[in-house]
Amino acid sequence: MPPTRYFQPVHGSLLNTINARDDKVVEPRGLWNTVKGKKRCIVLCEGFFEWLNKGKDKIPHFTKRTGGELMCLAGLWDSVTYKGATEELHTFTIITTSSNDYLSFLHDRMPVILSDRDSIEAWLDTSSGEWSSSLSKLLKPFSLDDGLVSYPVPKEVGKVGNQSADFLKPISQRKGNIMSFFNKQPRPSGSHSSKQAASSSGPDSKQMEKKGLVGTAPAVLPGLEIEGPHDADTIKDEPKGSPAPSPKKTPIKRSAASVESDALPPEKKVRKVS
Repeated sequence: MPPTRYFQPVHGSLLNTINARDDKVVEPRGLWNTVKGKKRCIVLCEGFFEWLNKGKDKIPHFTKRTGGELMCLAGLWDSVTYKGATEELHTFTIITTSSNDYLSFLHDRMPVILSDRDSIEAWLDTSSGEWSSSLSKLLKPFSLDDGLVSYPVPKEVGKVGNQSADFLKPISQRKGNIMSFFNKQPRPSGSHSSKQAASSSGPDSKQMEKKGLVGTAPAVLPGLEIEGPHDADTIKDEPKGSPAPSPKKTPIKRSAASVESDALPPEKKVRKVS
């Protein structure tokens, strides 16, 4: 909401009236007295974020309706054309009230959620242009009978510019382990049995974890193709009756683990290939 009607404030410094406390709204005088009679609105959303403080750590939580319905938040709106500006600025604020028992662990305040048709129609009826005591009664904590659910979500949601539908999902539903990604890849046609494929695909996940090769990845970017495992040490058998190749001209394929041996002088031995 604009704090002044003449000069545009510095962005991010003065346009900070995101929420309006219910006890301040019902006062006969104050910041909201000029708009609460004629400029009431409903803010539609799937839910809202709130951060739980645990010592120095802040854990974001997402709260929504149990059945997935849209939330109807009680709000106030205003518009202003600043001096020297050519476009009208439209703004709104969300009214907050005391938290209910379910969300008290998270914060002592919560948005005013209007859940029934009569409450919504009464809030949007500005024909009288006046504030009334019946409107004050609508500003109350959300009834637990209507159902809310709140759960931890990824911390990336707190970074400005991050936009992802995954931020609305519980952390437990995130696909974060890179090994689970490889395990779900389709096998190529004509592949060996699962037992044979596992033996030729390289080190298992426990060995990789010991070497620090397995971590938690938030997601795989669309269009990013990851090459699957291949048998680097496989040498095809020559047909029977064909002359044995010269040992000096036969290439020897090595695995990634043998690269470390390049630091030592090569042994003067000829490797026989059957």
